[in-house]
Amino acid sequence: MAERVPKKTSLRTQSLRLLTLCASVALLVTSPRAGAQTPTPVNKCGNVSGAVVVTADLTATNGKCLVVSGDNTTIDGNHHTITVTGGYDNWAISDTHYNHLTVQNVVTDVGVYISGTSSNALVQYNTLGSVYVSTADDVTIDHNTIGSVSISGTSDDPPARAHLTNNTIVSDNQTIIDFDGGDVGPCPITNFVVTDNTITSNYRCTVKGDPTIVGQDVCDEPKVLFMRCGSGNTVSHNLLLSNGEAMPARFRDEFDNSMVNNNTFWATHAVDGGFCAFNITSGNLDKHPPQNNTFTRNLMRADDDSAMCLQYEGASNTFSYNTIWANSGGYAATVGGPANGVFTHNTFYNAGTGEALGMSYKDLGVDTFSNNIFDYQSSSAYSYDWWGTDRYQGNNNLFFNRGGSVGFGAYGATLAAWKVSVAPYDSASKEGDPKFTNSTTGDFSLQAGSPAINAAGDGTNIGVWQTGDCTSSWSCDPWQTCQDTNTQIRTCRDTNSCQPPTNQPALTQSCDGTAPTVSITAPTNTATISGTVSIAATASDNVSVVGVQFKLDGNDLGSEDTAAPYVVSWDTTKTTSTSHALTAVARDAAGHTTTASAVMVTVNNAVACVEDWTTIPCSGWSGCDALTHTQTRTCTDKNGCNTTVNQPTLSQQCAVIDVLPPMAVTDLRAL
Repeated sequence: MAERVPKKTSLRTQSLRLLTLCASVALLVTSPRAGAQTPTPVNKCGNVSGAVVVTADLTATNGKCLVVSGDNTTIDGNHHTITVTGGYDNWAISDTHYNHLTVQNVVTDVGVYISGTSSNALVQYNTLGSVYVSTADDVTIDHNTIGSVSISGTSDDPPARAHLTNNTIVSDNQTIIDFDGGDVGPCPITNFVVTDNTITSNYRCTVKGDPTIVGQDVCDEPKVLFMRCGSGNTVSHNLLLSNGEAMPARFRDEFDNSMVNNNTFWATHAVDGGFCAFNITSGNLDKHPPQNNTFTRNLMRADDDSAMCLQYEGASNTFSYNTIWANSGGYAATVGGPANGVFTHNTFYNAGTGEALGMSYKDLGVDTFSNNIFDYQSSSAYSYDWWGTDRYQGNNNLFFNRGGSVGFGAYGATLAAWKVSVAPYDSASKEGDPKFTNSTTGDFSLQAGSPAINAAGDGTNIGVWQTGDCTSSWSCDPWQTCQDTNTQIRTCRDTNSCQPPTNQPALTQSCDGTAPTVSITAPTNTATISGTVSIAATASDNVSVVGVQFKLDGNDLGSEDTAAPYVVSWDTTKTTSTSHALTAVARDAAGHTTTASAVMVTVNNAVACVEDWTTIPCSGWSGCDALTHTQTRTCTDKNGCNTTVNQPTLSQQCAVIDVLPPMAVTDLRAL
């Protein structure tokens, strides 16, 4: 069935409320691209360029509200709501030609449109109905709450280097994340990154109709994440959850040379068409199926269906350390199409009554199955459809039939008979209960005594690495700016990619996101003062004020006052008799500072300063200097007038008394 471009529909009111709530912790963070430009206020829809800030809720009735009309445009929605009606394609923000666009803090139930020759766009900290990108390059969609994302291109005008990171996406759209390179090669999408997102689909098929009828909403292979016709991509650390009939993930048509790791692909209901929670396929004769990809440490879970369907698996894909957890009367996973895949250290668990693995299409190469656990409840571990043993090789697998002994259908009623059918492979494979800790809750770690422990060909455990087999090594981004909710968040990644990870550091923490308030209470603005006056201020904070620094004309006036009441004494006689600015800077424990509005005062010391040299006694005279015959002292003017009109004498002449040294008796006789 041909792929269809998802409809760009508005979210329901209930969904928008949920989106707004989810985004509230991140909306106030400033984009690093915002720069130091002073933004231009915008209070109506129209063309925008440069740095602009929305100052009111906006409404448009012509299909578009803010239309980008120049390079280096930054739009700060300032948390206002943009509503658009009346057009065929409704967009809150539209950019079709310009480079270096930043969109932040926008709230809308429609979306952002970036198309044509645009490049280097950043869409961050918004609540949006959708983001639609067509042929644009270097688009980053980060820390948003969104309804759907579509990125597409053509072989003549390919998009590249799109980044979808740290977003919360909830929708009942037929396809939520659509990265589509189109039907015709060469495939245009390259170097896409999808990381650390939480994406939830509530899609339910309402019309079982004819997809050729224009406008009919039929169940046309709904998907949470769809990636087609592209290479060099990374999909990691995402939760892709389907609560309806959508496949959590589908990779199709030359999705090549990519890495898919540490994701959860989870379908809580049977998906439409039986395509499983995780699907690889191809549908175009001019393209090969996905190949040369690495799928590692993912959870593929289907609560009412098969978990993994490799319908048209391309050559040379590697599946390692994945948990394939199904509840199916059919199979946990199926492998078909071109072969040469490697399956190692995976756990295939079917909680239903079906097989562990379905195999189809012989004479297309070989697949290698080694160090895997196959846990099922059926008459056969494998099911077969146009399959032959010449496609199979591998060893050191563990088979367990919860309903009886292990069998392999037409290829052997016992494990021993199977080994003969596939010889020389599976010679070291065994039968036995893997002793999962709690398979009902999805804890597939191994208990003591499990026959899978240290039984793999490489000396490690058969099946998925579990806690204790892999020690996480965490790398965390810096804490984001503290929000007005007094919380801050960060993202962390296990560089060892353990599954499950261990000892995850905190991703949220309390913080002080509120700056203190401060104002000068004395003297009053425009006051005329003289002599020594007291400067007073009041300051408060949601946590605590740790100090207030008074300033005179921008310079510190005394030292920081660390306790209320905040007061400093100012001797105006030591400054010029003119206008002066008094301010105060309050500081809280988190390092936030606030400067009080300046109070302008006029100093008028018209009355001359009267010296007072008597209140503080002068020091005693020093000893008489033998060379200069002078002695000195110090005297202090209590009033500090900096004048010397009445200053006492600070030096005076003195006589030095010479004393002869004593003479000896013999000297006296000589006289």
